Amino acid sequence: MTLNDINQGPNYVGLPIALTGPQAYNLSPDLNQASRNPHVSWLNDIYQSAKGPLLKTRLLSAAEVQFILAEAAQKGWATGGAEAAYNAGVKASFDAWGISGSYAAYIAQPSVKYDGTQKQILAQKWIANWSNATESWFDFRRTGYPELKGVPGKTLAPVLPVRFYYPLDEQKLNTANEEAAAGKLETTTNSAFGANGPKNSPWSKMWLIQGTGKPW
Repeated sequence: MTLNDINQGPNYVGLPIALTGPQAYNLSPDLNQASRNPHVSWLNDIYQSAKGPLLKTRLLSAAEVQFILAEAAQKGWATGGAEAAYNAGVKASFDAWGISGSYAAYIAQPSVKYDGTQKQILAQKWIANWSNATESWFDFRRTGYPELKGVPGKTLAPVLPVRFYYPLDEQKLNTANEEAAAGKLETTTNSAFGANGPKNSPWSKMWLIQGTGKPW
């Protein structure tokens, strides 16, 4: 498999590099003016300032590793204790964002202090993964946490999508394989919100989460 196969190969069916028209999912009144979509929450103006918060980008942070270990320890797959890893994850996140001095007061709050649930680990991991939206989305799809919902009148569906649709290039150039792949998806009560039919819908479930009841 080469880069050319992934980008344009007519025999390739898989996760697209990116959506060519993501603004369509956000009810933009003009698909040619995505940057002016009134239904999108843009980053706060403080991030435009040279003295504003440093928006960090990373592939895998220390905080994320600790939260993964906390989940694994809950399942008996790792040693060291889930609570210790959870606390270390929150601490690593605070250190990374330059607010280490606030850690002690934060972790002592009743709503933050470790309670032994996967839900709490995923909530803190979601916070720590700010600016790493893809990882957060995959965690949500896998676990259903945090319990995110659509916004009535602002999003197409009452729940978040669980997959990218097969784009038009795949439908046109790789029709047989695209239809076979889409046919293996599980339609849901939300599949009708997709613009490409209930099978090739962002709200139809792939094999990984079929039968799990996750994330919704």
